[in-house]
Amino acid sequence: MQDNWQKIPRGRWLKCTYEKCGHEWQYFGGRKWAECPACHSIVKVAVAQRNYYRSS
Repeated sequence: MQDNWQKIPRGRWLKCTYEKCGHEWQYFGGRKWAECPACHSIVKVAVAQRNYYRSS
């Protein structure tokens, strides 16, 4: 295999923690906090990721 392949950004699936929203999206940012694109609430990435996998 080639060692010089381009690295692609690693996406994380998140689910909004706001109970009235529950929107799921893929997040490509490298920060600890993310903004829900549907309701614009700020969620912690680790909690939103855990919320996504528990609901699946």
